[in-house]
Amino acid sequence: MQIAILGATGRMGRALIRLIAESEDLELGAAATEAGDELVGWDAGACAGLGELGITITSDVARAIETAAVAIDFTVANAVAENLAACVEQRVPIVI
Repeated sequence: MQIAILGATGRMGRALIRLIAESEDLELGAAATEAGDELVGWDAGACAGLGELGITITSDVARAIETAAVAIDFTVANAVAENLAACVEQRVPIVI
């Protein structure tokens, strides 16, 4: 199951990336953070201390969730409404 992590560069986002990487049933499909975050463009695995996973951190939530089976949102409160709207529009379940 492909998962998109929204808020990927925060403490919980990095923890989720590590847990997904350790899982046999889950796959990191995308990682997103806010525009202007200095880690946009980094590899999500490198950001989480794992080494490269081949998933580039983006600030484009709509693009990040395109192929996700589910999105997990660990962003700040003022980003949730926009992330939720993107998930509703693309019919991607979201855990907040």
